[in-house]
Amino acid sequence: MKKLLPFLTLLIFSLFATNALAQEERCTQNLEEAQLRYDEGRIQDVEPLVLNCLETNVFDKAQSVQALRLLILSAIFQHRDEQADDMMLELLKTDHEFVPDEALDPVEFINLYNSYRTKPIFRIGFKGGPNITSIQATTLYTTGQSGDPGAFEYIAKQGVTGGLVFEYEFSPRWTIYPELLYSTRTFDNVEEFGGLTDPTEVVDRKEETERQTWLELPVSVQYRLKDGNIRPYVNAGGSASYLIMAEYPASDNSLNRQKNPIENTLGEVTDERNQLNFYAFLGGGVKIKLGEGYFVAELRANYGITEVSTGEFSFSPANKGQVPERVIPDAYKEHFATFTVGYTLNIYKPRKL
Repeated sequence: MKKLLPFLTLLIFSLFATNALAQEERCTQNLEEAQLRYDEGRIQDVEPLVLNCLETNVFDKAQSVQALRLLILSAIFQHRDEQADDMMLELLKTDHEFVPDEALDPVEFINLYNSYRTKPIFRIGFKGGPNITSIQATTLYTTGQSGDPGAFEYIAKQGVTGGLVFEYEFSPRWTIYPELLYSTRTFDNVEEFGGLTDPTEVVDRKEETERQTWLELPVSVQYRLKDGNIRPYVNAGGSASYLIMAEYPASDNSLNRQKNPIENTLGEVTDERNQLNFYAFLGGGVKIKLGEGYFVAELRANYGITEVSTGEFSFSPANKGQVPERVIPDAYKEHFATFTVGYTLNIYKPRKL
C-alpha cells in the first residue's frame, strides 16, 4: 500500500489538473460564444454562459473584464438596473483603470460608468536618493580667525534622503504632497591660521566633518504641467525638520602651531545645535505611468530659514574663557539639494456618486 501511495497522489493531482484545464477551456469557449450571441442581439443568452465561470474565478483578469462588460450590457438592455450597477462596481474593482471605448460602447454603458467614482482617492509610495549640503555662515565665531576670507570655509558633501510619500489630488492638476523622510547631511569645515610674522604661512589647520541625521516632514503643492502617461510637474512647499543627531568622527585632520598632527576626541554635538528647523523649497520632476502607479524622479532645492547653529554655545557661561579642541561652531544655516526617484501607487475605492 505504501508503494502505491505516491502513484495514487500523482493520479489524483493529474485528475484535478486535467479537470481544471478542461473547465478553463470550456469557460473560454463560453465567453467567445457569449460575445457572439451578444453581437447577434441574443442578450438573454449571455448570463447563463459566463456567470458561473465568473463566480468560480476561472477567468483571468482580462476575461473577467470582458465577461462583466457583457453582463452589464445585457442587464442594461433588459432594464435590470440594479444588476447593472452591481456588475459595474465589480468591474471597477477588478480593473481599477478600466475606461469605456467611446467608439464601441453604447451611451447607456458610458453614462453608467460616469456615475461612479473611478479616479484614485490618493497615492502612497516611497522615494530615495542623494543630497548635497551647503553651509551659509551668518556669523563667524571661530577662535583665532585670521581675517582672510580664504582662511575659513565650509565644503559641501553628499548625504542620502529617503522615506514615504502621500499624494492627494484636491483639484484637477493640483496635488498636496506630504512626506515623511529620514536623511543624513554631511559637510566639512576647514579653518587655517596664519603666523604672526607671516600671515600667509599656515601655522595651524583644522579640518572636521560634521555628520547629521534628520527626520523631515515636508509638505508641498504640486502643479501638473501636462496630462498623459508622462506627467511633468513643479512643486513648492516647506519642511519642519528635526535634528536627531549631529556628530564629528572620532578624530579630525588638524595641525598644531608646530605643524604636528593633533588627534582630538570629538563626538556628539547635538546639544549645540537647534534641533527643530524650518526650510522652504522649490522643485520639479516627472511622473511616468507604470502599472497602477507612477515612477517619479524629482530635483528639489531646499533653503534653510532658521539657523541650525546660532553660536550661543561658544559664549555660554559654562564655556566662557575656554577654547575647545575642536572648531567653535559659527552661526549658520543649511541649504541642501536632493535628487530622488521613487514610485507612487494609486489607491482606488470605486463607489456610486
